[in-house]
Amino acid sequence: YLKDRLPKGVKVNYHDKAVSQIEAVLTRGDTSLCSYIEALYKKGCYLDAWGEHFSMRVWHEAAEECGINLAELAEHQYPLDEPLPWDFIDVGIDKEWFVKEFKACETAPTCETGCVNCGVCKNLKTKKILAKPHVIPNLFRDLAASTDGKTLNRVQGDTRRYRLKLTKTGILRYFSHLDWQGTFFKAVARSGLNVAFSQGFNPGMKISMGIALPLFAQSKCELVDIELYDDISPDALKLKLQKNLPPESEIISIVKIEKSAPAIDHTASWAEYEIKIFNRGLYDFETLVYNTNKVLSSEEIFIEKKTKKDLIKTIDIKKSIKSHRFEGQSLFIVLKTGQSATHVDISTNVASESPVAAIPAVRADILMDVIAPGVMFDITRTRFFDKDDNVILRTQSEESQ
Repeated sequence: YLKDRLPKGVKVNYHDKAVSQIEAVLTRGDTSLCSYIEALYKKGCYLDAWGEHFSMRVWHEAAEECGINLAELAEHQYPLDEPLPWDFIDVGIDKEWFVKEFKACETAPTCETGCVNCGVCKNLKTKKILAKPHVIPNLFRDLAASTDGKTLNRVQGDTRRYRLKLTKTGILRYFSHLDWQGTFFKAVARSGLNVAFSQGFNPGMKISMGIALPLFAQSKCELVDIELYDDISPDALKLKLQKNLPPESEIISIVKIEKSAPAIDHTASWAEYEIKIFNRGLYDFETLVYNTNKVLSSEEIFIEKKTKKDLIKTIDIKKSIKSHRFEGQSLFIVLKTGQSATHVDISTNVASESPVAAIPAVRADILMDVIAPGVMFDITRTRFFDKDDNVILRTQSEESQ
């Protein structure tokens, strides 16, 4: 109804009603949903928040098997005297206070204007401590008063650009690229570094987080570019940053680079990954060796990729695999990455800069799903290479090899 009556150029975003129903069930559900979630897992539900992985049929089948009525749970009305599914979570606020707020249908003022007796202070044995009022630094007042957009550079002077190599291991493997970016940005903010900001209406830190790592994969070689007004040595920069980063993110090396140097995703052409079997009781190394050699010896290796227009595109990733080797109980494989302009003339099989047939970048987890469908692997990114096969930010151990 709304879409038919809106003028052209107005875009309306909305959720499918069936998805909204499930969201309501999970948000308002209690421990009775544990068996439902387990049943969904056993049916192969994985990353279902992404539209391409979601199957409404599977969710309804699992609900019927568990004796759960999704519509009833989503629309259930809770009386104020009924125990709520989330009552066991202690946030310090008295439930009676919540009930009073609900009945009043108005929002209480914030703690800054006076105590509202919500119960937090007495229940959690704490007291309110207000931060000092924020004072805008002279630098940003000057920037706000600027009319030419160049005040920041005049006040601060020239910037310096640094490239960092650091790890992303342990619990950080569960951080998406966006969460990892937020974690690093907060570490920079806490460090007190005089980081450069972009100009314009919505200034942001001049930090480039490099090439995204697949979820659940680890890395020993993440690359980050950061631009600072400070003329600081790499060792001093490492000291300031490392104490604000989580222990699973260790800075390996820092170098100062030219401001005109290409971005990371244009510098890095290839990435090496170490692949280990996650559960040797379900899949053995000899089978991995056999299946890997069988797939990689093929003249063509096809995968399906969804475009931004939700179209399925089949691409050949044979040339995206540079090399592989078996060492110990691990598979080491070098795959195309980044956006560097490496192309191959199909007729001569010679790499060039002309856009004849671009080599597509490929993720390690996608390739392993071709080699061993449904098998879980422990994936670690170990090194980046440029177009000349040089290791980017080589460590001392790599130089000795």
